[in-house]
Amino acid sequence: MRLYQKYFLTMLPIILICIGSLGFWSYTHSRNALYESEEENMNLLLNEAVHHIISSRHELLEQAGLTDIPAFVQSYQDEVFKELDDLAVVTNRRYFIIAQDGTPIYCSDSKDPSVLAEWSVLAQSLQGQTFGSFQAKDNINTLYASAAFSKPDWNWVIFVSRPEAEVTKQVSIIQLVTIGVSLISILLMGGLLTLVTRRLLIQPINHLQEAAAQISRQEPVDHIDITSNDELGDLARDMEGMSEAIKNKIEEVQVANKAKSMFLAHMSHELRSPLNSILGYADLALGNKEIQALPKETQNYIKTISSSGNHLMDLIGDILDFSKIEAGELVLEKSTMSLAELIEETSSMMVLAAREKNNTLDVVFPDNIHRWVLGDSVRLRQILMNFLSNAVKFTTDGTIRLGVTLKSEDEFTQKLRFEVSDEGIGIPKAKQTSLFSAFSQADVSTTRNYGGTGLGLAINKQLVLAMDGQIGVDSEEEKGSTFWFEVTLDKAKALYRPQEEILEHDLRNLKLLLVEDIKVNQIMAKALLEKSGQTVDTADNGFEAVEKVTTNEYDIILMDIHMPEMDGVEATKQIRSLSDTTKSSTPIIALTADIETSNLKEYIASGMNATCSKPLNMDDLLKTLKRLVHERSASAA
Repeated sequence: MRLYQKYFLTMLPIILICIGSLGFWSYTHSRNALYESEEENMNLLLNEAVHHIISSRHELLEQAGLTDIPAFVQSYQDEVFKELDDLAVVTNRRYFIIAQDGTPIYCSDSKDPSVLAEWSVLAQSLQGQTFGSFQAKDNINTLYASAAFSKPDWNWVIFVSRPEAEVTKQVSIIQLVTIGVSLISILLMGGLLTLVTRRLLIQPINHLQEAAAQISRQEPVDHIDITSNDELGDLARDMEGMSEAIKNKIEEVQVANKAKSMFLAHMSHELRSPLNSILGYADLALGNKEIQALPKETQNYIKTISSSGNHLMDLIGDILDFSKIEAGELVLEKSTMSLAELIEETSSMMVLAAREKNNTLDVVFPDNIHRWVLGDSVRLRQILMNFLSNAVKFTTDGTIRLGVTLKSEDEFTQKLRFEVSDEGIGIPKAKQTSLFSAFSQADVSTTRNYGGTGLGLAINKQLVLAMDGQIGVDSEEEKGSTFWFEVTLDKAKALYRPQEEILEHDLRNLKLLLVEDIKVNQIMAKALLEKSGQTVDTADNGFEAVEKVTTNEYDIILMDIHMPEMDGVEATKQIRSLSDTTKSSTPIIALTADIETSNLKEYIASGMNATCSKPLNMDDLLKTLKRLVHERSASAA
């Protein structure tokens, strides 16, 4: 209900009280006024009857000297009675006359002696009162007025009367008209007051409400249409000032977030670059045949370096993801993907880890699910990988199950529930509600015994919410847990991907140019690539890379992004602008620790063909090399 409607309802009882009071006043006032008017009218009629009719006839009778002759007296009296009859008809009144001794003489209603006798009895009881009311037969209240006429033989009391109902009927009509006019006047006044109130009070409040709603949505309010100098005007000006302050604060936050993003991107590069060397050299050492000659303890040291480095890499990724979510910079991709392949690839990545703890990993993917959907395959895999890694972490000698079920569907979408169940240690009921909060784990000892930061589930929750989905857990201590999330995905048509096999010898004797400014990373990457059978040339920065491409031919260029003198993006642009089309079209892979989606798109837009993140994952890098070699061979054919 709007405010002006509430205002009108508040005024309604006051309006009704005013109408009732006015009605009561008008009824009382009009009744008294009509009674006074009726008394005056009756006195006028009595005056007419006594002086103009009765007295005039009696004077004529006296002047003619006929007062002693009964026949003439009766004749004159009959003339008086006839004129009174006519007057009664014209004035709608009743007239009757009695003698001073009570003898009935005349009644305008009836000549019946019995009726005359009844009126005579009644009239005698009223003698001496000039105006009042009495109750006639049939209990009819009647108003009357009386006057005396005293002459020899005509010693009369004359009465004129009228039923009281006829007078009160006029009162009721006047009352209804008065109340009706009053009601219309009050309603018009109430409507006018409502319109004025709405114009002066409600509309400014509505403007303030709209401005408050804009401010709550963090939208700037340039001007509020209130110019008055009252409290509402002061409030409007205060809100405009508050909006300006919020706008400035938002701009400051945006600048801070941008600075934070740049800092994180820089720190990501600075952290991943040395980590790239640590993991790369650890992998080289573990892959060297001579490592078998080292003591077992030394081999374990190297393995620990590798596993700790990978754990640190995951931690850095979680912190970067959480920072992006906090800054509101999380952007979901929407591309066609195969759910079946996603589930198969995700589960295959965790099979070995599950087996190491003597666990069985089962996958359930029903046939009634539409295989091809639109969504962010990277983020979906990230959620499932976190669930699976937690299940493996907390389960030993048990069964882990990754399942997908169809909740509902229509022609264009399907709602899916993804579940990862385990037979691990379980989670107490009291701890389940806080699991999806940042840096939260079921028990403080969990970090000590199993590791982890407690960021994974918090990130999962934000990713699922960004997909307009739901996330939760069902768990019982010592029996296991089931982590689940539900999302609605658009159905898509299957992608046509010809299954052409890329032979292993496609990656033998490739001539690669590795552009890397950090020597330890350069040496490590070169060693890994040469170990896979490639010929590797190196450049320390973008200038050297452009010079070497100009004078040499390479199958693929591996380009670092952040380098002194000339960075990888500018070097790529210069290579693409070379006049030699063979050299300018050489495939270029960006090697970067900056995995921000917008930056990766910028690298592709600058002319690069693919990206690989640091620390280098040789499996991913070799897959990318295979794909680019195959694409170049296919285009050449």
